[in-house]
Amino acid sequence: MSTGQMVAGEKYEGNGDERLNFPSSIVVDKNGTMFICDRNNKRVQQWFQNANSGQTLNSNISCWGLYPIAIYEYLVGGKF
Repeated sequence: MSTGQMVAGEKYEGNGDERLNFPSSIVVDKNGTMFICDRNNKRVQQWFQNANSGQTLNSNISCWGLYPIAIYEYLVGGKF
């Protein structure tokens, strides 16, 4: 049996920069930076590798149905 490693967020849900609430999609770029659709907080957060918290790139959006390809299109399209 293997164990997982927490790489973003904390043990409990929340809305601070160090917490997530129902992350529904994640894109990881070539540098290991994660772009997380934080569904219940209605935001997309950027987490740099080994960071203790994320930064909000876009807020007050519905992440339901925002799949990794859609996040990628926002990134390369310059919408963030």
